[in-house]
Amino acid sequence: MTDTRTYVTSLDQVRQFRIYLARFLDTAITALTEADSRVEAMVRWIKQDRLPYWKKRVARLSEQLVKARQELNRKRTFEEIGMGAQLSFVDEKKAVVRLQRLLNTAREKQAAAKRWMLQLEKEGLEFQGMVQELSTALQIDIPQMRAKIDAMLMHLEKYLALAPDSQTLQVDLDLTSAADDADDTNQPARSAQPYLHDRRWLDQLRRIVPRTVADRNAPDLGDRPTGLEPYRLSPEVMDGFLVATQAGAPVTPATASSMDHQFVLIEEQLDRCERIYLCRTGESSQDDSGWTIASLSLQTPKRFYRVDLATLQQRAAWTGGLMELPEGSLIVTSRLHLEAVYDMDNRPLWSTQG
Repeated sequence: MTDTRTYVTSLDQVRQFRIYLARFLDTAITALTEADSRVEAMVRWIKQDRLPYWKKRVARLSEQLVKARQELNRKRTFEEIGMGAQLSFVDEKKAVVRLQRLLNTAREKQAAAKRWMLQLEKEGLEFQGMVQELSTALQIDIPQMRAKIDAMLMHLEKYLALAPDSQTLQVDLDLTSAADDADDTNQPARSAQPYLHDRRWLDQLRRIVPRTVADRNAPDLGDRPTGLEPYRLSPEVMDGFLVATQAGAPVTPATASSMDHQFVLIEEQLDRCERIYLCRTGESSQDDSGWTIASLSLQTPKRFYRVDLATLQQRAAWTGGLMELPEGSLIVTSRLHLEAVYDMDNRPLWSTQG
């Protein structure tokens, strides 16, 4: 399995990187906006200013040229019939030549304005296509990255509060516990986990266990998978689990039919988690078992479902005996190993540490 962890030796460097990332985001957005605005402004100037101007100028010069030619022809007619022998039409000729030259220039300018407008529109579309990937990164990817950095900083600070003497923090970037390297056997995990018997960590975990509003609004899981399918605690593991209840009796599977219709609050996509916890936050009611099952993380999970105890125990038989534990019980387990059980005061009743 790919290791997604990293080693962080300085929170200040992470914070500084976040500042630089924010500056880059602002600078890049400003640059793209200005570039796009300049292209649009140039197209708008040609379309709304230059094209109408040269169109009017061509029309006006054409009209003046027609009048100048009419005046020149009138004088030539007078000369031909002998009525204007003393008349000179040099000025009229010059006027016709000058107006023709101005008209040709205006027509060239009008054609150039149309050509440049089309060219700029084409270049603008090509520019938008070239920067589309960067634009998407600025609008979606980088803001998501900033949110992940914020979440990572929050969890690093919580981790530091729990382990003030640590010089190097090993943090999972997915904000869940790291994968267990144990083979698919019934042997216990080879190394103790940092959360075991750490009351401060357990206190924080209990504070984020969702109940009340969540259990009322959670949708019914129905016949869909529970997400506990990858967790396969063998009968031998469960038979070796001899945690006593408050009455001092061994834990036995729940068999009361009245529990079949009680629900458990369960986080979605638990099949992606390597470790989970089961916590009974309160006494069971007519339809509520009081149990919550979620990923082992101080991050508040996003979404929960309700599942009947009967359905849960059909798909994860190993939960049967655990559901009989009293109010306040907290259980930590990986996919193959039951790791620890705590009472309501976070005192370890049983663990792989002995």
